[in-house]
Amino acid sequence: MKMLKKIISVIAIFTSVNTFADASTSIFVRENSELWLPSIEAAFEMYIGNWVGSETILEDGREVANAEVVQNYLPSKASAVPRLVCSGKIVFNGNSIPTSSYMYIRDGRLEIDIKTLDDDVVQYVGKIEKNSVVWTPKFLFYAFDVQADSFYKTNRGIAMSSIAKKFVQTKGFSGYIDVSMLLERDSGSFNQKDVKTFQTKSFSGSSIGGSNE
Repeated sequence: MKMLKKIISVIAIFTSVNTFADASTSIFVRENSELWLPSIEAAFEMYIGNWVGSETILEDGREVANAEVVQNYLPSKASAVPRLVCSGKIVFNGNSIPTSSYMYIRDGRLEIDIKTLDDDVVQYVGKIEKNSVVWTPKFLFYAFDVQADSFYKTNRGIAMSSIAKKFVQTKGFSGYIDVSMLLERDSGSFNQKDVKTFQTKSFSGSSIGGSNE
């Protein structure tokens, strides 16, 4: 359980991230319409609101946890550049882990600063790919670290399907952590069985590098 908590704390970075291609597509993706993002500004505005749902976490391909997720993105006027303030939580096995981040449009690109449980700040840069924002580190923190947030129109409103993969080295564990998260804006939460229809992404080598600067 102690190791699982460490892994969950790492995943908290994901929840608050180059071209990619589908290796397999979930039922959810096939049944709903993509919401294409024509600009950085459109992507920025797409995040605004309250999001609820759940996620599945895999450790080297083995499912280790399921968690409920809540995120809230609010515009902030106390900033020289467009900024969203994000607060939320991940709940698993009765434990609640807070998440906190700031999203910006800076120097003509989408960026996010994520506060870790150790009060460090990890920065990511977002690239628009059709209906997705693909997040990679501004400065390389892990050997491999990429997340794609994809937006869809459903019969209940707007949904975000998020797929992430990170290579993690901690005491007692070294390997890949995969996260599949499905969130709905403003109302309800998705059935756990929908989240377990796990999507996998094959991320290109160009997603890995020393810096996005």
